[in-house]
Amino acid sequence: MSTNPTASVFGTPALDSAACGVTAGIVSTICMQPLDLLKVQLQVSTAKKSQGALGQIWWGLGEIVKQGGAQGLYRGLTPNLVGNASSWGFYFLWYTMIKARMEDDKGAKLNAGQHLLASATSGVITAFLTNPIWVVKTRMFTTHASQERAYRGVWHGLTTLAREEGFRGMSKGMTLALIGVSNGAIQFMTYEEIKKRRVELRRKRLGAGASEEEIKRLGHLHITAKTELSPLAEQSNTEYILMSGSAKLVAIAITYPYQVIRSRIQYQPIPPPVQSTSAVHPSLATTAPFTSTSPSSSAPSTANAPSRTSAVLASALTDKPYTSIPDVIRRTYAREGLAGFYKGIATNAVRILPGTCVTFVVYEQMSRFLGRLAERRETERRRD
Repeated sequence: MSTNPTASVFGTPALDSAACGVTAGIVSTICMQPLDLLKVQLQVSTAKKSQGALGQIWWGLGEIVKQGGAQGLYRGLTPNLVGNASSWGFYFLWYTMIKARMEDDKGAKLNAGQHLLASATSGVITAFLTNPIWVVKTRMFTTHASQERAYRGVWHGLTTLAREEGFRGMSKGMTLALIGVSNGAIQFMTYEEIKKRRVELRRKRLGAGASEEEIKRLGHLHITAKTELSPLAEQSNTEYILMSGSAKLVAIAITYPYQVIRSRIQYQPIPPPVQSTSAVHPSLATTAPFTSTSPSSSAPSTANAPSRTSAVLASALTDKPYTSIPDVIRRTYAREGLAGFYKGIATNAVRILPGTCVTFVVYEQMSRFLGRLAERRETERRRD
């Protein structure tokens, strides 16, 4: 993302970027909530995979609807909105400020290492500020609203977490969150480098006499009030989506295992409500969602329903919570092998491409809107 030194609506370009990030986070979260919910549930599940990626996604979403109705797809939406909106807002705020400071100090374009440092630093700050929200989100995603100790909402979750587990509970997964900063850092560094190469190609295409403004218009995707939305600009937005999506896929492939470990250490098993064994569905009686491995296994036969349910209930009550990062790694590898560290990656990949598209398109459209609004205010101020 490039800093824009022109007039701003909220006082500084950094605050404008933060506002755009918050808006983008809200819109993308609402659009991608069902897949995000399924991804987290697959991450904490210890069941062996028995279907293809798309089949597992389709079946998993169907199971969520069966257990909680259509509204079950938006279980935990509020903490997800709060978490994503604040994360994107804080991230773009700090990223823009840090980049601006680096550019002022160096007086030149930033290199790959500086982009990595700027994105990593903003990621660390954001992780410290938002970690308790992610703990609440994970627990709401992996419990049913009808369970006795399930969080009723963000505020109830945060207050309960602080009261019962204190700082230790609120900082669960923090080490992994800091490790996960590498995901965003790699993504933004990769994007900036791809963009830099693309600008160089545009410069060669325009020739030596091209102005810097023409290069920016072709190479950057931020559309200001001075730039008309031409077919070329529309093509640039498409390229922008492709670049950011490619950079995100590279980051995911490198850093995904930490997300599984983080979800599992934040996950807290809650025993299901006591019911008649003949009425309890196995998928509702597990400590983690989706212990059934296929659609056929989720519908028990009448003959063995009580015994299967009893076994699952016993497993739910005896399966101990993870105690540390090494404990997560050891138990995951022992029970599921290396594949266990990539659970839900297909769902995440399917989610991340449209999610990235939505996030950055909304960000750019908001940047354009705020840029025009700021220019209009500046013009009116000069006239007065």
